[in-house]
Amino acid sequence: MQTKTRSEKSANKDSWKLVHTSKYSHIFTRDQTILGKSVIDGNNHVNNAGYAGFIETIRQDQFLPSYGFSDHIFNEMGWQQIRRSIEFTFGRGLQEGERTEVNLEVYVEPRTLFHMVFDFYNSHGKPAAQAVTNDFFKRNIGGAWTLYSKPVPEFFLEKIRNV
Repeated sequence: MQTKTRSEKSANKDSWKLVHTSKYSHIFTRDQTILGKSVIDGNNHVNNAGYAGFIETIRQDQFLPSYGFSDHIFNEMGWQQIRRSIEFTFGRGLQEGERTEVNLEVYVEPRTLFHMVFDFYNSHGKPAAQAVTNDFFKRNIGGAWTLYSKPVPEFFLEKIRNV
């Protein structure tokens, strides 16, 4: 099996359909930790784990609940949202104590892939980083989870669609 290069992957973005946009803000501090380590590195910048933890916090604590969903509710309905990968691109980066504005765009790619694009901006409105997640959904059928991705659930798309 041949894997696609980064440029081939990004070329596929033309097939993505925008279904949702929203905005969030946050201030990173040294006392925020992931696995016992500060999200601020020795250079006083937010580290990779800080960005990854924050995008998961947005998804679990703000984005999904605002539409009446959670991972637990998905599981009860027989669905799982699985994060296949996260790609980061860093600009200036973010420093401790800086107010961060995050624009979230959600895309569906021909039916089975679900992408969340998080654009991070520093307190001066300058691009600091971008995280693109590549997710898919699995279905529980007869007590067993499917091995392959299923179309993004229409009931979910109907609720989050705002574009």
